[in-house]
Amino acid sequence: MVNSEVTRPSISLLRSAPAPRFGTLEAERALALSPNLAAGYWQRGNTLLFAGQPEKGLADLRTSLRLDPRGSNLTLRLFHFAIGCYFSRGYEDARRGGE
Repeated sequence: MVNSEVTRPSISLLRSAPAPRFGTLEAERALALSPNLAAGYWQRGNTLLFAGQPEKGLADLRTSLRLDPRGSNLTLRLFHFAIGCYFSRGYEDARRGGE
């Protein structure tokens, strides 16, 4: 079980990082420790997505969905996937939900 007191500030820090490189470095460190960590791909994907690199971010979000297709935050991950599709004009992908 993850300590939510540690996780929430970490997520906030990743999203508010002044440069996308910082957020991706933290996610890459987590992925180096656990290459099948869906949350690591999700965080790196979000960082890239909102840093103006939606194609790279979508690749990580797809990986996150593939690794944990029934996770407790599935709705949020699908929402971010749809945002990434919108940013990259992948409307058909958004409709299919990352199949």
